[in-house]
Amino acid sequence: MHFRISILLFFIAIGACSCKKSGNKPEEKKEADVYVAGHTATHIMGSLQTEAAYWKNGSINLLEKKGIKATDIAVQGNDVYVSGYRYTNDGQQRACYWKNGICVDLESTADFPSTTAIAVKGTDVYVLGGDQAAVCWKNGIKTNLIPPLSTPVSIEDIAILGDDIYMSGIKITGDIRRAIYIKNGVINELPSLTNSADPNLKTYAAGITVSGNDIYIAGDEGINFEDGTVVYWKNGAVVPVAKRGSAKDIFVNGADIYIVGTKFGPSSLSNNQYATIWKNGAEYSTSANDSQFLNAVLHQDDIYTISKGGYEYALYKNGIEQQFSNVPAVPIKVVVISK
Repeated sequence: MHFRISILLFFIAIGACSCKKSGNKPEEKKEADVYVAGHTATHIMGSLQTEAAYWKNGSINLLEKKGIKATDIAVQGNDVYVSGYRYTNDGQQRACYWKNGICVDLESTADFPSTTAIAVKGTDVYVLGGDQAAVCWKNGIKTNLIPPLSTPVSIEDIAILGDDIYMSGIKITGDIRRAIYIKNGVINELPSLTNSADPNLKTYAAGITVSGNDIYIAGDEGINFEDGTVVYWKNGAVVPVAKRGSAKDIFVNGADIYIVGTKFGPSSLSNNQYATIWKNGAEYSTSANDSQFLNAVLHQDDIYTISKGGYEYALYKNGIEQQFSNVPAVPIKVVVISK
């Protein structure tokens, strides 16, 4: 309960700071469809059973009884695409996506392939994930959009701008971590604030988004995770945001840049972390400990977030919890589309 109250007060604060006086009549809001990807979570005889699913305006669409988890969702026109993974009848794990509930298995040679993100352009479906190494599938087939490397990479998110495919992630060389983006199969290392070659400095790239002709990537850098600095990159140029935080996602509305993530307590020994949104560098944190924002989208003036507080997951609209499911469920990603 404390977490829910804290989220509400948080959005009251961010909303109050976003208000602008204007003599113009506000635009009438368009009705929207809210899509949520995740999984059901039912305890049967002491065992947790999960089913991959998505919800549209609160109506559940079970994807498959052996679909363990959904990882991302994209909507194009009347079509709904959900990435995830499932188990076959003989117990094999399969990376897959569902289009309108129909499963498409992804080409794989690994025992435990996985997916992290999905994007759609026209008739082409791109899915990010892992199959012994990081991979991008296009229409179910592996592509060379993530080139084979002796140095492994971890890919987090994908965005499409025109004919260009962008992905954000991390290049891993021993204990060294460097934030990268990949454009059409070419890896580019993202700069740190100091351009330091210190092998102890770790940089991470998380969510990626497109606004106009600009590419924005959220991330963080630091020697230790809890002491990291939240940053974002605009077209490859790094911008500092805040100390002692970690970024998860990013979205842009006009001139406003929102970073979604976690703020850490004042001491690395405190183990405190608070769900936080940074708007143009201004920090808005909840007061609930052990909380984080996993995903957020802006639709008109409304902010939708997937939030985690302790073991509780929930969907919020402007800080008010939304009843998106009539069965126990874990939301992972939210997408909002104008009707």
